[in-house]
Amino acid sequence: LNAREKRYCAAIPAGYVQDPRQVPNLTLAMLKRNLELHKEANRDVQLTGSKVDLVDRLMGLLCARVADGRIAKRVGKGQKKGGKWEEVAIPPEKSSLVHDDLPHVH
Repeated sequence: LNAREKRYCAAIPAGYVQDPRQVPNLTLAMLKRNLELHKEANRDVQLTGSKVDLVDRLMGLLCARVADGRIAKRVGKGQKKGGKWEEVAIPPEKSSLVHDDLPHVH
């Protein structure tokens, strides 16, 4: 959780997609626009490739964001100290709560 802001845009502004399930329906221009937002946080985000590539890339970023947000909620907002999230292990029996309803990325 400490590196969220370096992997993707954690605070997505209005007008951008937050739900990974909406990604397959985006136009090519909207896919690139959304990926450009995440590239501001992570210069390694690629903006080129086929539409399938861009869909997979954006879905991966958004799924990671959703999963990280769920973990943050589970460990509690009070776990953030000194601007960083403390390392908290999620018990195996609860780990499925984080990923079960996220779309699968190919």
